[in-house]
Amino acid sequence: MRKLSASQLRALRAKNRKRKAEWWELYNEYLAGPKWAALRRHILKRDRYKCRKCGAVAVQVHHLTYKRVFHEDPADLLSLCVPCHEKEHA
Repeated sequence: MRKLSASQLRALRAKNRKRKAEWWELYNEYLAGPKWAALRRHILKRDRYKCRKCGAVAVQVHHLTYKRVFHEDPADLLSLCVPCHEKEHA
């Protein structure tokens, strides 16, 4: 395996940071859009607005996986209350 020079490594890291920032920008636009709003409502209704972890009132929808983000399967999503969602992302 070939070793990268310091400048190549810096360039690779910069490219990865840029790619990650672009992904998060797309993701945040998606979360603000109508497709996610409809899917979010569907998941909350499916779960009867109950947190799937503790049973409290759910107001957020959590991705169990990001493999199909932008084209989620409903099985990839679950309703959570704010404290349980924060624990998932701690």
